[in-house]
Amino acid sequence: MSDWLCITCSVGNFYFTSNYTCLSTCPSGYVNVSQICQPCSSSCLTCITLTVCLTCPPNSYLYNGTCVNPCPNGTYPNASSCVACPSSCTLCKNGSYCTSCQSSYQLRSDFTCTSVCPSSQLPISGVCVNCTATCSGCQSSLVASLAISMRRVYSPATLSALPNCTTTASATLA
Repeated sequence: MSDWLCITCSVGNFYFTSNYTCLSTCPSGYVNVSQICQPCSSSCLTCITLTVCLTCPPNSYLYNGTCVNPCPNGTYPNASSCVACPSSCTLCKNGSYCTSCQSSYQLRSDFTCTSVCPSSQLPISGVCVNCTATCSGCQSSLVASLAISMRRVYSPATLSALPNCTTTASATLA
């Protein structure tokens, strides 16, 4: 090693304070700040500025310029970055597998979110739940109770528009 240490660098070179040398580019994990190679934030593998990451170390994911693990709610890890869940999901495992839906949506058995459950299912606590196998359609217990009350007041002919299968406890998980 030379006994000479650089204190300034020629135009186009960057001062590397770790070993007092001049380099044509800053090494990985460092960024040029006013012609001086400065270390990236400790969470970054490489960076664009001192605090904005470009890549992350193993087991962490790039999210809005920072390295995180786990990815925040509403995102999922995809390769080396956090990606937004579909807009109808609040939580997801990937772009087609929701585990929780926005308040105006219901979780289907295929782990997608829907604004309306299929006719063979009921929305219960944010999840589409299957009716019993003998039903082609079903109603919630509140609607069923209302229908039973209405039968006491109205003739069966008047109520013929009601679905054939009303139930209070005949739904099963999808």
